[in-house]
Amino acid sequence: QTAASVRPCTFDLEDIANVNDALTVTIDGNEIPNDPSRMDGWYAEDGILTLYGSACTTIRDGRAHAIAAQCEPR
Repeated sequence: QTAASVRPCTFDLEDIANVNDALTVTIDGNEIPNDPSRMDGWYAEDGILTLYGSACTTIRDGRAHAIAAQCEPR
């Protein structure tokens, strides 16, 4: 439980680093909103995806989660 509570909420986007406007992020199949205010959801900058608020809390709950970031053509 302690290790989970310090799990980072940042991820390197690697190949999809410059597609912020076309990015869809999910946790356990549930879409997480893009939040430029960085309060509750996700935001990507300089190739790094960061989860904020309840999204970050979710992945720190000590359970296994599937996190996905996909570039959707628009």
